[in-house]
Amino acid sequence: MDCDLQDDPAFIPDLYAKAAEGYDVVLTAQRARTHGVLKRSFARLFAASIKWISGGESPVQWLVGGYSMLSRRAVDALLRIGDVHRSYLGMVGWLGFPVARVPVEHRPRHEGRSSYDLWKLMRHAINTWVSSSNRLLYLSVSLGFAFLVAAIVSVCVVVFLYFTRGFAPGWPSLVVLILTCTGLLLLSLGVVGIYIGKIFDQVRARPLYVIERTMNLPPES
Repeated sequence: MDCDLQDDPAFIPDLYAKAAEGYDVVLTAQRARTHGVLKRSFARLFAASIKWISGGESPVQWLVGGYSMLSRRAVDALLRIGDVHRSYLGMVGWLGFPVARVPVEHRPRHEGRSSYDLWKLMRHAINTWVSSSNRLLYLSVSLGFAFLVAAIVSVCVVVFLYFTRGFAPGWPSLVVLILTCTGLLLLSLGVVGIYIGKIFDQVRARPLYVIERTMNLPPES
């Protein structure tokens, strides 16, 4: 929980009661946030972007905060993740343990101002984007294919107009050349980026899976 008392400690018994039902991860869903309109709007956009990047499997949602309770089993699994740039909710969602949500009230800040200025919030957003998924790398490949398809369509249009209406020479071939080169460059960068993404997944050395429990273990000798 945050130390500015916007996460009300009065809800800790509610989180514990939900955890006692057998949930390894208990998150909090805030009924509303006591932030300005601009900050709330950016928070909505950020949550939507994380949902798209992660394929809809991330618990990073508009009103879900970091105020949470984890079982010892979930904590031990979380400590096995050695990511340098960390997204707490993203890592908790990756674990795959049973998750429950408890509605809470988001209180006004007790005193002082947040230490997160616009630059720190942007840096946090970027770190979360790149650590959540490699999906952004595939966007370059998709754009490359789109430009190549546009180049092929343009070639067909140029040939059709040449035999039907005619047109001023020069600019059609230039447009086709620009589209083709742009598509090839984006496609090449996307392929290189995918390989870099595979290296990124390998070097951060996350466990391939989290074992919930083991059964039928051989007796210790």
